[in-house]
Amino acid sequence: MKIVVFGANGKTGLQIVKQALEKGHEVIGFIRTPGSLMIDHPNLKITVGNLNEKLKLRDAISGTDACISALGGNSITKRSDDFTNGIDSVINTMEKEGVSRLIYLSSIGAGESRLIMPQPGRFIIADLLLRVPLADHSDNEKRIANSKLRCNVVKLV
Repeated sequence: MKIVVFGANGKTGLQIVKQALEKGHEVIGFIRTPGSLMIDHPNLKITVGNLNEKLKLRDAISGTDACISALGGNSITKRSDDFTNGIDSVINTMEKEGVSRLIYLSSIGAGESRLIMPQPGRFIIADLLLRVPLADHSDNEKRIANSKLRCNVVKLV
């Protein structure tokens, strides 16, 4: 299987890349910062770019079987337009390239999962501490649900 991992150099993305390579998959690690993914493997191709670079997204996604998003915003106080608009770019490119499988890593407290959190934890975590990043994930979950993709949203704790 050939997969693209967005956020391949982050803590979770790095583990996804390593496990996929161990299982014999071809992996395209999509990262923003050159040199930030320090793995040398014959089945790993690294693409350096931003999610608003349509040609780089197309080159990374075209011909793959699935995409995995291990992306997240970089602030707990400011909404991340790069993150939320970037998911739109990924979805649009996947639809144009005929790649239908997306695995999106989200978080407990985003979207409908907010309701399964018990009080007072929900108030402290979802409404105060992580309100902004959870709002970004919630928006992305809605975007994905409204797409034509076959998607799994994985909620991390």
